[in-house]
Amino acid sequence: VNVHRVARGGRNAEYVSGESPYLGARLVQPWVRGVQSKRVMAVVKHFVVNSQETSRTLVNSIVDDRTLWEVYYPPFEAAVKAGVGAVMCAYNYVNGLQACNNPQTLMEDLKGAMRFEGFVQSDWWSLHEFAALAGVDQEMPGNQGAYFSDANLRTLSDSRIDDMVRRQLVMMYRIGLYDNPVCQPPACFGAIYNATATTPAHQSLNQELATKAVVLLKNARGALPLSAASSPKIVLLGKACDAGQDIERQLGWWMASSYYNIGGSGRVIPANVTTIYGGVRARCRELGCDAKLYGGNSTEEALAFVEAAAPSVVLLCGGANTTEFRDRDTLSVDDEAFLTDVAKGLHGVPIVSL
Repeated sequence: VNVHRVARGGRNAEYVSGESPYLGARLVQPWVRGVQSKRVMAVVKHFVVNSQETSRTLVNSIVDDRTLWEVYYPPFEAAVKAGVGAVMCAYNYVNGLQACNNPQTLMEDLKGAMRFEGFVQSDWWSLHEFAALAGVDQEMPGNQGAYFSDANLRTLSDSRIDDMVRRQLVMMYRIGLYDNPVCQPPACFGAIYNATATTPAHQSLNQELATKAVVLLKNARGALPLSAASSPKIVLLGKACDAGQDIERQLGWWMASSYYNIGGSGRVIPANVTTIYGGVRARCRELGCDAKLYGGNSTEEALAFVEAAAPSVVLLCGGANTTEFRDRDTLSVDDEAFLTDVAKGLHGVPIVSL
């Protein structure tokens, strides 16, 4: 639920808040309630000021209290009010202290001022020392020598141990994890990794959401909407118009991504995608128009292709990939120079940039 603060952020595609803490706060509550109504615990992350992926374990986010509460905290506070089960602390530093070892943000702000009743868990590899007294209740895997070891836990008071365990058990019972459990740990591999989590209804809803999420930035000459009458011949230019989905590559490399999904731990890899060209071609079959594709990146070839096809409209397709652990190098789309040069070389035909 982090608020976008770095335009090139590698995980911006994951964050429900976008650039608006208000939007995040409004969307988070129904999402948390919906997920947990299905007896699935929601974990809100990454707490807090986790704004970039490049150097994410080293960056120190220096933020005053007012900015924390007005910009960065609202989506998390909304999740707490919705009864979220857990909060995951982040990799970065906040005002000089590591986010997973920060008593101010975890104990005073989250568990104190926000009255969070659930438990705080570390992100993978995010702990640098034993942080139970700073507010972390559960260590997730990653570190070779677990900080939440028996020896370290024995240094805590009974009241702190009770609080850590109580927070976890209360949320597990409150959300219904013990009511007809799907599996019994540790025999949960199949339920976690082999289950089919999608349905035709989900896919239909996703298609509707994706369609309604398209933003029209400019339509100065009325090129849109397209119709068979106004655009009987359509030419599409650019490799992003018909980009494939290499599932095997992505399954073999954790950080691999595509034009259709982000890379890293937050990715959901769609098995069947509708490319721009595929969608236009299917629609043309219904309406009686014609669609042709040039998927290369040669300006001369593209202009010659357009001249030979004599289209009513040209669609230019651009795209970019993002992934966890590193931010984008620039805000440019792939093959931007090619797309720009082609647009400059086209005359007398409407151009739509996607």
